[in-house]
Amino acid sequence: MAIIVLLTLGAFSLIIYYFHRERLDRLRSEYEALAERHALTEHFEYLTKYANDIIIVLDDSWNIIEANDRAISSYGYSLGELLRIDYGRLIESPSREIVARRRQALERGESLLIEETHKRKDGSIFPAEASIRPIVSHGITYYQYIIRDITERKTAERLLYDRNQHLAMIINSAPVGIYDLDLDGRIKSIWNPAAEKLFGWKREEVLGKFLPTVPEQSMSEYEALHSITMQGESLTDVALERQRKGGSPVAISLSVSPLHDQQGNITGMLSIAVDMTKRKEMEKQLRLLNLTLEQKVAERTSRLRNINEELEAFSYSVSHDLRAPLRSIDGFSQAVMEDYEDKLDASGRDHLKRIRAATQRMGLLIDDLLQLSRITRVDMRTVEINLSSLASTAARETEEQTKRRIAWKIPEGLSATGDPRLLTIVLRNLFDNAVKFTAAKENPTIEFGRTVMNGTSWFYVRDNGVGFDPKYKDKLFTAFQRLHSAKDYPGTGIGLATVKRIIGRHGGEVWADGAIDAGAAFFFTIPGGRTEEQECMQ
Repeated sequence: MAIIVLLTLGAFSLIIYYFHRERLDRLRSEYEALAERHALTEHFEYLTKYANDIIIVLDDSWNIIEANDRAISSYGYSLGELLRIDYGRLIESPSREIVARRRQALERGESLLIEETHKRKDGSIFPAEASIRPIVSHGITYYQYIIRDITERKTAERLLYDRNQHLAMIINSAPVGIYDLDLDGRIKSIWNPAAEKLFGWKREEVLGKFLPTVPEQSMSEYEALHSITMQGESLTDVALERQRKGGSPVAISLSVSPLHDQQGNITGMLSIAVDMTKRKEMEKQLRLLNLTLEQKVAERTSRLRNINEELEAFSYSVSHDLRAPLRSIDGFSQAVMEDYEDKLDASGRDHLKRIRAATQRMGLLIDDLLQLSRITRVDMRTVEINLSSLASTAARETEEQTKRRIAWKIPEGLSATGDPRLLTIVLRNLFDNAVKFTAAKENPTIEFGRTVMNGTSWFYVRDNGVGFDPKYKDKLFTAFQRLHSAKDYPGTGIGLATVKRIIGRHGGEVWADGAIDAGAAFFFTIPGGRTEEQECMQ
């Protein structure tokens, strides 16, 4: 009996031991699960509390029951204030119809992603993107709001929109055809009004279709250009012939550039087509004009050659046919003077002297006219000239010829570009003129120099002679125009006309300044000799 009791007690104790052990294991598992859930909860609360987005939990009456730190800082309310207000105070209220549709969707268990305008405590607003989803806990439905401030995104979107509008305005107002193609040559989205006008197709007619402007015979050419562009190269001002709607040809200048996505991959090409029809017509007219101009130049050159030949014949006639009678008159007059001087009275001798003087003046006049004619026709040899040296030589020769002592003022370092032979004639004529009109001066002075007036460099020859009346200065450079009597100051009236002709051939100007009994100054520029074409046009 005792054994049975002991066995019963042992079995009972064993049952109690296993019962307590099972309970202890269950409690340990529950504790570990609770600790794990607590750790997860703390981690979730940490993530929620310090999340970059606003997180708010609403009850089924849309009252706020939880809010994270981001919500507090974004709206400007304290946590206590947030938990006491209706969520509707944080947004600019949408219409009742919209609110009703949202609640119906949430009650069906759907999640929403919407954009709203939210209000801060101070009344300022900001755009927000809100994600709303229902959460059911212990049979109670809550609504979790995750709200992101999208001010920066909206600003970027506005900038992008404005930029796209600006770009669209530029493209649509451009005077050249602009269109874009995909990798297969189909029109993507751009076909501006200028392209419609140039080719004849409306935008809605070509979108999504292969470029219709390429005629069949130009396909190989198009494929070659397409291949080059797809390799990343741009093409500029390629002269092509394309077709309009209806098949008529049109000449264009095409520029093409590849289009890339954000990863740098080529996604298509942008083309700019310039209508070359008017330019081609203008080039044709220009070619015709050039041909006409060349014909006119040839005709004028031929006429100029004929005129020069006539002048040569005239010069020969003057040199020989006109000189011979003059020589005869002068010679026979001299013979009469020598052989019959004793038989002539004073009046007869005076008449013969006048005849000889007139023939000699005529001879000088012929010489000057011939020189003036030759100056017009002679070929120019333009080189760099030391004018100081040229003037010194001309002054010495002038003084030796006149047998007079003159005070010359010629500085060193004066230079110009021109024909040395012609410019020597200029200086000799001006020096001879100055010597002639200083004949009555006891101390004649002649100066050659250079000055700058109104930014232009002028050479000049100045003397202290009798001068001239300035109101007649415009007549000085005209042939045969004289301001003084030939008896007092002999000459032919050709010298200054010759000076003007030579300076004109160098592309320069000449003018005079002076006053009666106050000397005279003659100014001239030498910018450079004229070209043969300028001579012909003159």
